[in-house]
Amino acid sequence: MRRPRHRGGRGIVPRRRRLPAGAGAAGLFEGIGLRKCKDLYAYLVDVESVHPGTPAGDRLERLAAALRRRSPEVTIRSIDMRNYARDILHFMSIFEEARRLNWGYVPLTEREILYSTTRLKAAINPDLVLLAEVDGEPAGAMLAIPNVNRALAAVKGRLFPLGFLRFYRELKRVNEARVLGVAALPRFRTKGITALLFCEEVRRCMAHGFLWAEASWVLEDNHMSDESIRNAFHPTRYKTYRLYEKPIPPVVG
Repeated sequence: MRRPRHRGGRGIVPRRRRLPAGAGAAGLFEGIGLRKCKDLYAYLVDVESVHPGTPAGDRLERLAAALRRRSPEVTIRSIDMRNYARDILHFMSIFEEARRLNWGYVPLTEREILYSTTRLKAAINPDLVLLAEVDGEPAGAMLAIPNVNRALAAVKGRLFPLGFLRFYRELKRVNEARVLGVAALPRFRTKGITALLFCEEVRRCMAHGFLWAEASWVLEDNHMSDESIRNAFHPTRYKTYRLYEKPIPPVVG
């Protein structure tokens, strides 16, 4: 299958003009005293490669069936758009707890969470935003959205006065999704919640006609997430985002 064009980016990741590859780009940054801080990986998954009947698809189905038998108390549901704020706070409490020890972690306030996610609400497909519960208690979450940049490009970024109508029409035609994050609370990780969320997300992407899914950003030293994605989906690592840093000397006097 032909890969989607990358123009316009995916999801909410901003994209800038490419710099010269190799020593050219590195020299530009290092020449002003910047040094590599961290690499972030973006993986591209061909959804059809994990359809039922394919080796990867059958493997995922067997894994999901085994996990459901082992942990029948785990249920997965879509976000409840009628109680959007409540469910979003459940989601973010899970992500906040799960990523607390991650590099670069900065806690978010409830106000920041609700402000950011209210702006995202228009782009959400409820079937792709999943909450895992154990006996009714929030235990894991997965957030994926359609590639809104494709729809925004169709209206040239102008939603008003009537651009939003075309935006929603184009959004329904988008066949790419971006997985913004997946997490499980530490005390529930032995129940295979992350794997169950991945399996359910793939099934729903297929049902909605998505052909491609991007999983990003994955920290280069988050070996557990990196290996889980690669082993489950055999994706293509199609982009590497590099963060640079520069020490700032203390001010004397």
